[in-house]
Amino acid sequence: MQMCFDCAKQEPDRHCLECKYFIQPGPLHRILSPPVQVILEGERFNQYPAQIIALNTKEFGLKTQAPVPGQYVIKLQENLWVEVARTSIH
Repeated sequence: MQMCFDCAKQEPDRHCLECKYFIQPGPLHRILSPPVQVILEGERFNQYPAQIIALNTKEFGLKTQAPVPGQYVIKLQENLWVEVARTSIH
């Protein structure tokens, strides 16, 4: 999201979890403590460590150094994975 790029330039010390645009607020919004460690697997099977730091019923808040933009798979268990697209710098 362009909004995230602009925010990072204007307010580099602001924590993403404090931002109402990072992940939609609501009754099922959760900040995970500790974050859940996962691996993002890219289209060319390259892997990047990541942390799920927040979630709700439709979104994950991820922290990773994976390239932007990108299509990734998060493998949660042997037969359970989630396909995600990384569109912001957070």
